Amino acid sequence: MPKGQFATCDMARRILTRSSEGPNCLSVIPVILATVKTAVSLPDDLYERAERAAQRLGVKRSQFYARALAQYLQDIGPDPVTERLDELVAEQATERTAPLSSVAARAMIDSGSWEW
Repeated sequence: MPKGQFATCDMARRILTRSSEGPNCLSVIPVILATVKTAVSLPDDLYERAERAAQRLGVKRSQFYARALAQYLQDIGPDPVTERLDELVAEQATERTAPLSSVAARAMIDSGSWEW
């Protein structure tokens, strides 16, 4: 691959590029490969405050909202019901059932029935 040309690695969701350290060295740059567009309704004053804050921070509106949402989700923490269900599953899992679970999960993925 010529220097500076990119090759994608979908499984790792990263981009590999030739490093300045030599032709056989690769650098790994993490990237977001998929985004979702959405529309939300905001009160005018909240929208204006967010616009001013994004400009002050020198970030795009989408990046500002994504950061704010990520921080809010971190602040509220995980869903307690899901967390407890995960704990129960972990308590019930044994070394004997783990391989069977992997086989069942792989079969579900391969069949495509895991998609919503």
